[in-house]
Amino acid sequence: MSSPKIALSEVARVNPALDSQGAPSDTDVSFVPMSAVSEVTLRIEAEVTRKLNEVKKLYTPFRKGDILIAKITPSFENGKLAIANIRHELGFGTTEFHVVRPATSALDTKYLFHFLKQDAIRAVGAKRMTGSAGQKRLPASFVADLQIPLPSLAEQHRIAAIFDKVHELRALRRRALARLYDLAQSVFLEMFGDLAANNGWREVSIGEICDVKGGKRLPKGYSYSPEPTPYKYLRVLDFKTGVVNPNSLLYLYPETQAEISKYVVSEEDVVISIAGTIGATLPIGRSLHGVNLTENAAKLTPKRPNTYTANFLSFALQSPYMKSQITSQTGQVTIGKLALFRIEKIKFALPPIDLQKKFDDIYKATMELRVKHQLSISQLNDLASSLNQQFFC
Repeated sequence: MSSPKIALSEVARVNPALDSQGAPSDTDVSFVPMSAVSEVTLRIEAEVTRKLNEVKKLYTPFRKGDILIAKITPSFENGKLAIANIRHELGFGTTEFHVVRPATSALDTKYLFHFLKQDAIRAVGAKRMTGSAGQKRLPASFVADLQIPLPSLAEQHRIAAIFDKVHELRALRRRALARLYDLAQSVFLEMFGDLAANNGWREVSIGEICDVKGGKRLPKGYSYSPEPTPYKYLRVLDFKTGVVNPNSLLYLYPETQAEISKYVVSEEDVVISIAGTIGATLPIGRSLHGVNLTENAAKLTPKRPNTYTANFLSFALQSPYMKSQITSQTGQVTIGKLALFRIEKIKFALPPIDLQKKFDDIYKATMELRVKHQLSISQLNDLASSLNQQFFC
């Protein structure tokens, strides 16, 4: 029998006021920027120690054990949230975080965390965001009004432990994916170096060899189709690991496709994320030909055949030399954004096409293994969705 639901605001505090308990102004606190929260591991991957008086008036306060939720698009839609397992008792982060703190011992933090990370909450929350395009934010009231089941504390612990195990298994698979990607990168660097002007290869800019074009978000008032259609939509969330599970792609209604039909990708394209998560790349390949592309990514289309392979260019953009250029070209705003004209300026040394094709053969061998791991992750995601239905709906 399912437990009755109550408003989250009855058992948790959303964006609680700063309570520094009279701490001296030079107290060490943990500082957490948006980039420190991983939407893959759902953890704070890095923090910086700062003084209380440096951050007290400018940033969002939280305490160790609070839950941080990104409230700005696309970070919220990409699932950026984490429990604040920080070094210091007091922390501060970007103002683009909502903070959620259990207000009663009857609510377990891990149970609350797994409740908040549901895909269904992100899907509904994305429709409730307010503000201008590209800078939309999730209202605190949406979080406060969420209806959460509240079983016994022992049952909450049991449910959280089940989700922890699923998350652990997904993390293991994702680490295996990362190792395979690292292997391909190591081979790439061994074959091509850092792609600075060397080896007598001609230096080119992205703009010389590619047309750089943006994607498109759904027009206002349009929504995704709940049922499969011939029209798929590729988000940064779908390719940030470098492998796409076709079953994770969202579908568009025919009338939506008609509105944004110019913003599709082709087999020889490479896509690169340009907002929120910046610099993730993917060679499109045959299986994704004709898919619609999110506005948070750009596509690089070859100007001339046999100049480069899509696999080579995708990995080249991940090389230290080119990533440093991407970083320097990223706009310094609340959430960084990589402008299309800046992508065109990125330069590198272009190796012979025959050498690129040799790398392609190696890359394809690692891809076969990566696809198997991605399938396992997809199955675990399906299990998590089933558990969400069982415990939270």
